[in-house]
Amino acid sequence: MKKTPTSPEPPTPTPTPPEYLGPEGRKLWEKHVENTSDLETLELYCASYQRWITAGADVQENGMTLILTNERGQQTAKANPACAVEAAQARIMMSCQRKLGSVLHPKLLDAFSEFD
Repeated sequence: MKKTPTSPEPPTPTPTPPEYLGPEGRKLWEKHVENTSDLETLELYCASYQRWITAGADVQENGMTLILTNERGQQTAKANPACAVEAAQARIMMSCQRKLGSVLHPKLLDAFSEFD
């Protein structure tokens, strides 16, 4: 029986990042997409990273405390909601890192190790 040569498998195209990801999330996707088959977790990781970056920039610009003035001119201090967003996204990213089985962003682990 003559063996027929098998043709090589065509290369699998690299999945493109989701449209809604911003520039930072897209960069992260492109850096790690070939290292995992769990694209759903990678997508969550990249989206959370984008939100984490955005929230961090808000905290840098506006501070951790906002001073609000009501209609009578009274001022009150309130925690910047971006602080909570930043912390929540860091926790999500840490969870994604564990699920993906690798440390995708080593500095994040050092910065947010207290969330474990």
